[in-house]
Amino acid sequence: MGKAYTSDERSDIRVRIMEAALELYHESGAKTLNIREIAAKAGISLGGFYNFWPDKDSLVLDVMKYRASQKLDRIRPQIPGSEKDPVGFLSSLICSWCADMKNKLDTKPLYREGMDFLQSSPPDKSSRFLSLYADFLEDLRDHWIKENAIESMDITGVTGVVVSVSILLSNSEKIDSSCFEDLIRTFASAGLKQYIKAKEH
Repeated sequence: MGKAYTSDERSDIRVRIMEAALELYHESGAKTLNIREIAAKAGISLGGFYNFWPDKDSLVLDVMKYRASQKLDRIRPQIPGSEKDPVGFLSSLICSWCADMKNKLDTKPLYREGMDFLQSSPPDKSSRFLSLYADFLEDLRDHWIKENAIESMDITGVTGVVVSVSILLSNSEKIDSSCFEDLIRTFASAGLKQYIKAKEH
C-alpha cells in the first residue's frame, strides 16, 4: 500500500520529481530518462514514484505542461494593456514562441525529440497539455471582454490555430528560414482573426 501524503506533501513531491526530470531531460533527453534515476534525484523511492504517475510518458507530458505553465506565468503580467490590439498581442506571442522554439529545434536535438514526442502522443494525453493553453486563452478572453475590446473569442478555434502553428514548427526544417517567421506571423494573424471577433467602436 502506498504512503498517504498530505495535499501539501503531494504538491511538493510532484514539483521535486518534475524538477528532477527536467534536469535529467536536459542532460540526456526523454528517451533515456530513467524512472529509478528520477526518483533517486527527487529523494523518493522507486515505488513512491508510482503514487504520482503510472508511467514515464505521463510524467514527460506533465513536465512539458509544468514548463509551459512557468512560461505562461511570466507572460500574464503583460495581459493588462493587451486589449489595445488583441489579435496583434496573441499573434506576437505565438511568433515569439515559434522563433525561440525554432532556434532550439535547430540547435538542440532534445527539443526536436520533445516536439516529436508531443506530436506522437495519443490525443487523450496531449489534450492535457493543450488544456493549459486553453486556460490561458480563457483568461485573455475574459480580460478583453471585460475591457470592451472584443465581442467574443472561440477558444477551440484559437487553440486550433496554436496546434496548427506547432505542426508547422515541427516541420520547420523543411521551410526556408528566411521566410519562416513571416509565414508564421501571417498564418497566425489570419487564423486568429477568424476566431476573435473585435468590438466595433
